Amino acid sequence: MPYKDPDQRSKYWREYKARKGDAIRAHQNARNAAMTAEERRARNCEAHKRNAEKRCSYARQYCKANAEERKAKRQAWAKTEIGRIAVCHYSHVRRARLRGVVCTATRKDVREFISAATICHYCRKAFGPKLGKTLDHVTPIKLGGPHSVENFAAACLSCNSQKQGQHPIVFAQKRLGLLMPV
Repeated sequence: MPYKDPDQRSKYWREYKARKGDAIRAHQNARNAAMTAEERRARNCEAHKRNAEKRCSYARQYCKANAEERKAKRQAWAKTEIGRIAVCHYSHVRRARLRGVVCTATRKDVREFISAATICHYCRKAFGPKLGKTLDHVTPIKLGGPHSVENFAAACLSCNSQKQGQHPIVFAQKRLGLLMPV
């Protein structure tokens, strides 16, 4: 290696790869063609393990150097429809696992369910720009209800906030002013 200074060494390798890029790629392609998919996977796994500390160190440095930018991107993503659903789904899955209840719904299931909903399950008002959709569990996770499509209901923010962790029968009785049967 002609250079001991890291900056000069990086510059040298960039120039070398620019000059010899085609020859390097041809050599790598020939080496990969001689290996089976299983051998390539094993080689990549071994390299991944060998460089674990180096990768972690680089990731930590990158995260520290770009903390504000990463935070802004994450917040902007969380405000999008897909981001909001993903964050919501993650929180539901976490609560379900902590309570030890069944959790079969995927993020895709949640997204499809929410996008297909047109009216609130409880008040029957149509969703629109002023009436936002939320995902509600008919039997709350808090009461042992599963996080699955069969237990989902699309609710407006108002109804979902009022229902909170109540059983659906109790919520309906309170909302409609019905008395409990004796």
